[in-house]
Amino acid sequence: NHMLNKHRNLKNKKRKISESRKLFYKLRYDMHGESFTSIGRETDRCYSTVKRGIESANDLLSYDEKFIEKWNKVKVIPGSCLPKKLHKPPSSKDS
Repeated sequence: NHMLNKHRNLKNKKRKISESRKLFYKLRYDMHGESFTSIGRETDRCYSTVKRGIESANDLLSYDEKFIEKWNKVKVIPGSCLPKKLHKPPSSKDS
């Protein structure tokens, strides 16, 4: 039973980290206008991981009340609405 609880706690921790990363990707992309590649460099992830994370965040925002609540808190943090860069048309690298 102790091992099961330990596994559950680890799984919850991984989910929180994963959700936080998705929120960060979405914030940088939507609010700051950063590209997938730029966000990937910043987080040491490849552009496709960033793209999938943003897609996953958008999916979660369609049904997950807790994720929606987190997004609504994050997007209004002072400084999170910096002037947007214009997204460049996706290069073959970003698509």
